[in-house]
This record gives sequence, C-alpha cells and structure tokens, in this order.
Amino acid sequence: MGNNNEYNATISNENFTEFCELNPIIKSNNKYLGAFYKNMFKIYNINPQDFSLTLDKSFRCNTNINYLDFNPDYPEILMSALDDGDIKLYNISDQINYNKEISIFRGHSSSVKFASFNPEQSNIVVSSDNNCIKLWDISQYSHEFNIVHKNNIDNLKWNYSGDKYGYINKGYELIINRTENNIDLFTIKYKYKDNYSYIKDFLFIGYHRLLTFHDEFINIWDMTNTIKPINSYSIEFFKYLYDKDLNYFYTIKRNKIDIYKPTDFTNKIQELDLANFPNSINLIF
Repeated sequence: MGNNNEYNATISNENFTEFCELNPIIKSNNKYLGAFYKNMFKIYNINPQDFSLTLDKSFRCNTNINYLDFNPDYPEILMSALDDGDIKLYNISDQINYNKEISIFRGHSSSVKFASFNPEQSNIVVSSDNNCIKLWDISQYSHEFNIVHKNNIDNLKWNYSGDKYGYINKGYELIINRTENNIDLFTIKYKYKDNYSYIKDFLFIGYHRLLTFHDEFINIWDMTNTIKPINSYSIEFFKYLYDKDLNYFYTIKRNKIDIYKPTDFTNKIQELDLANFPNSINLIF
C-alpha cells in the first residue's frame, strides 16, 4: 500500500486470529482501515510515515453489519450494509458524531449483504439483498434500476474502471454486468470433474484480469474482449488480501501468510510463519 512503499502493520501474535476474523478488512486511500465483526465497527488510522495501524474509533450499530466500504473521493465517509435492510453513511472524521449516520438509504425488502461505491463515480452505489440488485445515485437519494433474480446473490463487486460489476448467482455462476445499459456481458461457469465448481469469491485484477476462488483452487481469466481462462492453480487458504498498489496477493491459512503475484501462484514471493513471531509480526497488506 502507498505510492512506492510497503504497508507494514504491527500486530501482536496472540491477537492476530481475532484481527483476521474481522471480516472483511478494507483499506482506503492510505488514511483509514475499517473492519467489522457482527455489529461492531473498528476504524484504524494509518500512519503515512511507517504505515503502522492505530485504533482510532470503535462503535456498534443496532443490527449486524454485513459489509462496509469507503468513499474513494472522501475517505472519511464510511458506508455500511446492514442486516435490517438499510444502507448507512458515516463521517468518521467527526470526532463527536462519528457514530451517527449522515445518510440512510432504504428500499431493500430484506438484509443488505453487499454495498460498494463505484471507484470512478463515488456518488453511485450498488447494493443487494436476497434477490435484488439496486444501483443508487446517493446525491439524489434514489435508485436508478433494479435487477431481480430467482436465486440468492452471494457477492457483488465493481471492476477497476467502474463501468462493470460482477456478482455470484446460484453459487455456481459469476455474471459480469455493464452498468451503462444494464446488460449481462459474461457468465462464467467452471466445470471440474464433470460438475460445476462452487464459486466462493472473485476479484478484479487490473482492467483485464479476473480471479475466481473455488474450494481448493484459483482460476485466472482474461477479460480483454471476451472471457477466457488463462490458468488454474491448486491452492488452499482461509482468507486473502489484495494490495492493488503493490499488486501483491496474500493468502492467510492458520498461522501462515503466503505472498504471491496475482498472475502466478506457482512461486511464492515470501512466506510468513506466525508461530516464529512470539511477540509481534510485520504483516504486509
């Protein structure tokens, strides 16, 4: 993380498991790192000199948090997707009212599982509940369109340029949609041993690469003109982190962190064994 630096976070080894269970961990513009667990937010300040973390604020919502994101233009604006169907915005730079919402968006019929700012148009938010995707214009407090599905939507993410987003539908297909005219561009299904493989998660890498995560392997896809597979790697992990500035991919499994380039999972750049760090570790995001 950073313009040309690593992002080093010193975390005591005994608290590492608890820290990783704060799901997901999201960083924003070298200023804040936000995390949540159940109905609690934790906001960390990032020191621009040594990229260390300092816990700044901690507060609870009246319902469980399902997802959070930071506004790419105004990193002090935090968005939460909540179990009660609301999307709420907070100004975490406000030292007095940081835990009071500054905006609330309602319109989902059930729990909002995902919500994300568009990386190029920060006033646009995409969100989902059990069977509906909404595209919101938060400057107008209105949603522009709905996409209704028969099955649950398990994940939802923008691409780098903000003109497409992807979502997992049925658990076994990944759909890439163009925002401008609301049409499906690609549908990805991966057959493994005569059966379609369950897609646990996915990640846009750069403008033309896509990773899909399955039970015991990762697939890399090319999205230049159409969608086509590039390679498949057998790899098992509990969590992952991606630093798009350094283009490093980190897998976390039990007491180990492995570091890769996201285009080649055959060679580890570095391996950290947390059991060898009894006092503290430098965790590179």
